[in-house]
Amino acid sequence: MGTDLSRRNVLRVVVVAGAALPFVGRATLAEADESSASGTALIGDVVSSDSGGLLLQLSSGKVKVTPIPGARMYSGAFGEAASPVDFITGDRVVAQGRWSGGAFSASAVGSAYKPG
Repeated sequence: MGTDLSRRNVLRVVVVAGAALPFVGRATLAEADESSASGTALIGDVVSSDSGGLLLQLSSGKVKVTPIPGARMYSGAFGEAASPVDFITGDRVVAQGRWSGGAFSASAVGSAYKPG
Protein backbone atom coordinates (compact mmCIF):
# COMPACT_ATOMS: atom_id res chain seq x y z
CA MET A 1 0.00 0.00 0.00
CA GLY A 2 2.92 2.41 0.52
CA THR A 3 2.06 5.87 1.71
CA ASP A 4 -0.85 6.41 -0.69
CA LEU A 5 -3.83 6.95 1.61
CA SER A 6 -6.57 6.91 -0.98
CA ARG A 7 -10.03 5.70 0.00
CA ARG A 8 -9.56 2.71 -2.32
CA ASN A 9 -6.38 1.60 -0.51
CA VAL A 10 -8.01 1.99 2.91
CA LEU A 11 -10.88 -0.18 1.69
CA ARG A 12 -8.35 -2.80 0.58
CA VAL A 13 -6.89 -2.86 4.10
CA VAL A 14 -10.36 -3.19 5.62
CA VAL A 15 -11.31 -6.03 3.26
CA VAL A 16 -8.05 -7.91 3.89
CA ALA A 17 -8.24 -7.30 7.64
CA GLY A 18 -11.92 -8.29 7.58
CA ALA A 19 -10.89 -11.72 6.32
CA ALA A 20 -8.85 -12.04 9.52
CA LEU A 21 -11.78 -11.18 11.82
CA PRO A 22 -12.30 -14.76 13.02
CA PHE A 23 -8.69 -14.76 14.23
CA VAL A 24 -8.66 -11.20 15.62
CA GLY A 25 -11.89 -11.88 17.48
CA ARG A 26 -10.25 -14.76 19.35
CA ALA A 27 -7.52 -12.57 20.78
CA THR A 28 -8.21 -11.34 24.28
CA LEU A 29 -6.80 -8.41 26.15
CA ALA A 30 -4.99 -10.85 28.42
CA GLU A 31 -3.03 -12.07 25.39
CA ALA A 32 -1.81 -8.56 24.60
CA ASP A 33 1.77 -8.90 25.69
CA GLU A 34 5.30 -8.77 24.34
CA SER A 35 4.85 -12.13 22.56
CA SER A 36 2.72 -10.43 19.89
CA ALA A 37 5.31 -7.71 19.27
CA SER A 38 5.79 -8.81 15.66
CA GLY A 39 2.84 -6.63 14.64
CA THR A 40 -0.88 -7.08 14.50
CA ALA A 41 -4.09 -5.39 13.43
CA LEU A 42 -7.05 -4.43 15.58
CA ILE A 43 -10.54 -3.83 14.25
CA GLY A 44 -13.06 -1.98 16.36
CA ASP A 45 -15.43 0.93 16.77
CA VAL A 46 -14.29 4.32 18.04
CA VAL A 47 -15.70 4.95 21.52
CA SER A 48 -13.83 8.24 22.00
CA SER A 49 -10.87 10.14 20.59
CA ASP A 50 -8.52 12.84 21.79
CA SER A 51 -5.16 14.22 20.70
CA GLY A 52 -3.43 11.30 22.44
CA GLY A 53 -5.25 8.48 20.70
CA LEU A 54 -8.41 6.48 20.21
CA LEU A 55 -10.41 4.28 22.55
CA LEU A 56 -11.69 1.32 20.52
CA GLN A 57 -14.38 -1.18 21.41
CA LEU A 58 -13.22 -4.64 20.29
CA SER A 59 -15.10 -7.90 20.69
CA SER A 60 -12.82 -8.63 23.68
CA GLY A 61 -13.14 -5.23 25.39
CA LYS A 62 -11.90 -1.67 25.11
CA VAL A 63 -8.36 -0.81 24.01
CA LYS A 64 -6.51 2.52 23.94
CA VAL A 65 -4.72 2.92 20.60
CA THR A 66 -1.92 5.49 20.49
CA PRO A 67 -0.59 6.48 17.05
CA ILE A 68 3.21 6.68 16.96
CA PRO A 69 4.82 9.89 15.62
CA GLY A 70 4.49 9.85 11.83
CA ALA A 71 1.70 7.25 11.85
CA ARG A 72 -0.43 7.12 8.70
CA MET A 73 -4.04 8.00 9.48
CA TYR A 74 -7.06 8.14 7.19
CA SER A 75 -10.61 9.06 8.22
CA GLY A 76 -13.50 8.02 5.98
CA ALA A 77 -15.17 11.30 6.92
CA PHE A 78 -12.26 13.71 6.40
CA GLY A 79 -9.61 11.95 4.30
CA GLU A 80 -6.01 12.02 5.48
CA ALA A 81 -6.05 12.69 9.22
CA ALA A 82 -3.52 14.79 11.12
CA SER A 83 -4.77 13.78 14.58
CA PRO A 84 -6.84 11.05 16.22
CA VAL A 85 -9.57 13.65 16.88
CA ASP A 86 -10.36 13.48 13.15
CA PHE A 87 -12.05 10.11 13.77
CA ILE A 88 -15.74 10.15 14.66
CA THR A 89 -17.31 8.16 17.50
CA GLY A 90 -18.83 5.08 15.90
CA ASP A 91 -16.32 4.87 13.03
CA ARG A 92 -15.18 1.31 12.30
CA VAL A 93 -11.39 1.46 12.20
CA VAL A 94 -8.44 -0.79 11.54
CA ALA A 95 -5.27 -0.05 13.50
CA GLN A 96 -1.99 -1.71 12.55
CA GLY A 97 0.82 -1.71 15.10
CA ARG A 98 2.44 -3.44 18.03
CA TRP A 99 1.62 -4.34 21.62
CA SER A 100 4.12 -3.17 24.20
CA GLY A 101 3.55 -3.47 27.92
CA GLY A 102 -0.22 -3.80 27.50
CA ALA A 103 -0.46 -0.69 25.29
CA PHE A 104 -1.12 -0.67 21.53
CA SER A 105 1.06 1.67 19.46
CA ALA A 106 -0.26 2.12 15.92
CA SER A 107 1.79 2.84 12.82
CA ALA A 108 -1.40 3.12 10.70
CA VAL A 109 -5.06 3.80 11.52
CA GLY A 110 -7.85 4.03 8.97
CA SER A 111 -11.62 4.15 8.81
CA ALA A 112 -13.53 3.32 5.66
CA TYR A 113 -16.74 5.18 6.31
CA LYS A 114 -18.51 7.80 8.34
CA PRO A 115 -21.32 6.52 10.58
CA GLY A 116 -24.67 7.49 9.17
